Amino acid sequence: MKRSAALIALAIAACGPSVKSISVEPAKVTLDAKGATVPLRAVAKDEKGQPIDPTKVKVAWVSAAPQTAAVDEKGLLTAQRSGETTVTASIGEVKSVVPVVVSIPASISVSAIARDLRPGDVEVLSVIVTDDADKPVTVPRTITWTSSDPGVARVADGKVEAIGPGSATITAATGSLKGSATATVRVPDFAKLALTPAKTQTLKKGDKLTLRVAALDKKGQKVGGVPVVWKSSDARIASVSADGQVTAVKKGSAKVTASASGKSASVGISVTDSGGKSKSKSTATAKKKKKK
Repeated sequence: MKRSAALIALAIAACGPSVKSISVEPAKVTLDAKGATVPLRAVAKDEKGQPIDPTKVKVAWVSAAPQTAAVDEKGLLTAQRSGETTVTASIGEVKSVVPVVVSIPASISVSAIARDLRPGDVEVLSVIVTDDADKPVTVPRTITWTSSDPGVARVADGKVEAIGPGSATITAATGSLKGSATATVRVPDFAKLALTPAKTQTLKKGDKLTLRVAALDKKGQKVGGVPVVWKSSDARIASVSADGQVTAVKKGSAKVTASASGKSASVGISVTDSGGKSKSKSTATAKKKKKK
């Protein structure tokens, strides 16, 4: 009798715990490189919903398409080529299925810039990454953008800004993959440059004056997209910034010039210690009060 009870106990032990359900972590897998791996973990639960000690159960792992993603006996999943498959974890008759997507980037293409750009124009480029099955990559990827000549065209997050005349190659890269588009920037034709104010200006030391410049066609109409370079004949007397702001530095005279495509326009700057026109205005006011 005692021997029979012992045999029954051994038989129960051999069968192991009673598994009612299995869950796999992670519940869904996406791999984005050949050879990339993800360890899968099966959690078995008993009829009370309590986790069972993994050392007391044996999990069988099977991939429906091992040529896409293979799985070993320990649940280590390895990407082979782009595609979709499922991995099944089984303990006896109890199973759990995990969907697997493998998307391995194989090429990247950048939309073309179909027109010539003018300085100041903005063009937004799109990019498509395809996998080795020639399907769009579903995994979000980081795209790095560069310009071969930022002086011609700058780029950030696919947004191209035309800066100056010439051609630049805009490149999008992800990993070792690269795609590119050419940006051609041209300065439109114009007849002349016109400054405002156009006559010599008198400033006192420390004063600032913003000059305006316009490119005009033969009919006197404004032409947009013409980049201008500013220069002072003597920055020690009057300096000028890239946007045309003049700063009076010390007493003397200088000429500030705006140039573009071989054409230019200039204005004289006279710097005084006493304030020039401002002094004249104050003197006139004093004389007026004296008469009263």
